[in-house]
Amino acid sequence: MSQIKLSEIRKELMKIKDFDSLKKEIKKLITEIEKFDLKKSIPAEKVKYIEGKYNELMKTLSDLQTRLEKELGSAKGKVTKTRSDAMKLISETRDMALKQKNDLEKTLKDNFNYFKKKATASIDKEEKSLRKTIKKVRVTAVSTAKKTLKKKEKR
Repeated sequence: MSQIKLSEIRKELMKIKDFDSLKKEIKKLITEIEKFDLKKSIPAEKVKYIEGKYNELMKTLSDLQTRLEKELGSAKGKVTKTRSDAMKLISETRDMALKQKNDLEKTLKDNFNYFKKKATASIDKEEKSLRKTIKKVRVTAVSTAKKTLKKKEKR
């Protein structure tokens, strides 16, 4: 097919005056476009060069896609492993904290009971001591009162 010239197309379009003639011209253009063979208009060595570049590009894209998929798989594996390690560490830390809390509560309870017994024993001892002292004071007071009464009676 011969080279299409834009000036000729313009001249032809200028001749169109109504809708029917426009339809005819469009049909003519469609038939000419359908007759046009792109492969025949491009030299064979150019087609081979374009196909070679296309194949190289597709191979490069395929390699990049494969590498990307591997990288993503590796990253996903690392994230999954890190997440499981973190969950394990959190669980171990929580268990250890609960154990330490329970041990501390037990120690506090034991110490409280120990000091409670000591305090109770000390209070009991002090009560006994106070009773003895009160008894002594009472005995002394009674004996002093008796002596004082005897002196008054003698006088």
